[in-house]
Amino acid sequence: ETQIVGQLKDAFRFAYDNKFINMMTSNKLKNIIFFLVVLAIFTPLLAHQEFIFPYIYLKNIAFRALVLLMGFFIAWYAILNKKLVFKKHYILYALASFVFVQFLATIFGKNIYNSFWSNFERMEGWIYLFLLLILFLVLINIFHKTKDWVSIFRFSIMVSSAVILYDIFGRLGWISATLIQSSSGTIGNTSFFGGYLLFNTFFAGILFLI
Repeated sequence: ETQIVGQLKDAFRFAYDNKFINMMTSNKLKNIIFFLVVLAIFTPLLAHQEFIFPYIYLKNIAFRALVLLMGFFIAWYAILNKKLVFKKHYILYALASFVFVQFLATIFGKNIYNSFWSNFERMEGWIYLFLLLILFLVLINIFHKTKDWVSIFRFSIMVSSAVILYDIFGRLGWISATLIQSSSGTIGNTSFFGGYLLFNTFFAGILFLI
């Protein structure tokens, strides 16, 4: 039995060192993470009337799945490079502190389950804050060059433009009955829609100045 365990360890070590690490270079991991971030940028377009809370459910399920995948690959990237950006990154410290305080509020709150997972109508909760922390950790470790951020901003502006067109076409009655009738584009809330467009206006301003 001990010999079998030893053989399994050797097999795992061989696979780990030769297949998973040597085949997947640091650049390939960064490209995969970049692709996942771009997919996350496209999640505001997801909405369909056949789903429960059509403006929220699809977006959040897709976003959470993508961020979890990012977390897996950033951990892989950290093992490969033997480092992550932590030192003297005060915004990261502030965000991590906020998430930790919210975790304490969650476990000592009246309803731990709702505080942790939220509900289908909102899909927020502590888990959402934790995923945002992972996303921030991914961004500061992968996107170091100006051209990377320019690409991200361009994709975001492109998606926001599509959301605006969806809203315009909806108001003109050109939206298919299989989709959702326009209510602030695919966002579904005028306040959120305005905030979303405000961010993208800011991104457009940055690109204009670069």
